[in-house]
Amino acid sequence: MKMVMAASIAYHHHCFKFGKPFNPVLGETYEAYLPDGTKLAMEQVSHHPPRTGYNVIGPNNLYFVHGYVEAKFVPGFNSARLSLQGYKQIDFVDGSSIRYGNFSDRFENAIIGNATQHQVAKLRFIDELNGLVGHLNMEGVYGKVSDYFSGHIETSDGERLVDSINGTYMGYMNFDDERWFDLRELH
Repeated sequence: MKMVMAASIAYHHHCFKFGKPFNPVLGETYEAYLPDGTKLAMEQVSHHPPRTGYNVIGPNNLYFVHGYVEAKFVPGFNSARLSLQGYKQIDFVDGSSIRYGNFSDRFENAIIGNATQHQVAKLRFIDELNGLVGHLNMEGVYGKVSDYFSGHIETSDGERLVDSINGTYMGYMNFDDERWFDLRELH
């Protein structure tokens, strides 16, 4: 559970780079093969609403990731929200799986002021086989930096296994005060 939750946060600093195609056409595909043997396949399966399905097969078939993301753009006068519906599910060779939703984006000061983009979500990571539920809250906490998140892991009966998860999605992640990653150490 911790590895999946950490991986879901660790890639966020890559999400703030826009690339083409910004508006893919129906049926457009993307395939990639990573040096470790991971295979990735994506396809634009719907244009209205825009929906992308994806599959990732880990090296030596250790895991299989699948899901979809469906984008809904809600504009405002000086802001906008990109709501990303859908799910990600990671299936492991031992028969367990973890499923969770997608993060959304909030854009502020698009016309007036300093433009900002924030990832926002209240996510639940569910592992039914092992009876675990992870929680991440990225809705913002007063007095903290804008990319701060917090959470915990509990059993399906509500017993806390990890009392405190915290960090910033552009910086680091802690589980009960143990640092799991720090992007400043990668550069």
